[in-house]
Amino acid sequence: MTKRKDGSSRELRMLNLDEFLNIQFERVVFSGAWRELIGNPSLTGIWTMYGNSSNGKTTGAIKLAQYLTRFEKCIYWSKEEDASASLQDAFSRVEILPSERKNIFVPQRGETLEGIKEKLRKPKGPQIIFFDSLQIFAKKYGNQFYYDLKEEFAHKKLLIYVGQADGKNPKGTLGDDVKFDADVKMRVEGHRIYAESRIRGSKRGAFVTVCEELANEYWGNQQ
Repeated sequence: MTKRKDGSSRELRMLNLDEFLNIQFERVVFSGAWRELIGNPSLTGIWTMYGNSSNGKTTGAIKLAQYLTRFEKCIYWSKEEDASASLQDAFSRVEILPSERKNIFVPQRGETLEGIKEKLRKPKGPQIIFFDSLQIFAKKYGNQFYYDLKEEFAHKKLLIYVGQADGKNPKGTLGDDVKFDADVKMRVEGHRIYAESRIRGSKRGAFVTVCEELANEYWGNQQ
């Protein structure tokens, strides 16, 4: 049901297949390694990036945020490191240009979930928000925070959850739910980002390298 201007309700009719296939969904055009990995996605919905500790997960997420500034403004909200010296160091490891820096916003210590929701509700507010890490946010706000954000924002904003892993899978039942919901699923291992997504990239077996030196140490001659 949808509401008319007078407050009354009307039932939405279903689309036939011709009508549905003719809908022009808004997508962005990626290039290079990110296009090979992800393709040309829509910047709405849910994405996830997960990996084990010390494999380059946070740096990989920051590199993705840097790339996405070509298209939209991003919030990078870290509850794992907060607005701290260690998070500052993580950003410094990525060569982010001054023009890109203006489009990445870092919430201050003490920022609340309700405060972030208000920022996302603003008509000209950032389009993309990273939550790092999923498990830390769940400990603070409970698992329901994810489902509430999904219900209110996933149809109009892009919510990217950076999470811990258990081997090659997301950690915990919430991690599994997020992976199930996500259009773009990225796994970080050995300082490389791999994808298994509903939105396929243009190259089978593609990956984005987080740190060339550390990736070479981890993988050796293995591709």
